[in-house]
Amino acid sequence: VGAKHLVIGDDFRFGRAREGDFALFERYGRIHGYSVSAMSTLLQGEARISSTLVRENLAAGDFTAATNLLGHEYFRLVVLQQ
Repeated sequence: VGAKHLVIGDDFRFGRAREGDFALFERYGRIHGYSVSAMSTLLQGEARISSTLVRENLAAGDFTAATNLLGHEYFRLVVLQQ
């Protein structure tokens, strides 16, 4: 991909059984020449702001709540292929 720096959430996990974590990205970064930093969890009131919470609000049709979580109006990008 050619990334030089990667920012991930402090609780980010990936891969089989969610075994991939920040430390793994750091190790890969040293090997492949990119740096990594973690972003702290953001809260809105008592709620942790997460992509899961945004998706749940969108699925429920609550675009106002999704907009508040995102910090901007929700939009969907559609790419038309020729």
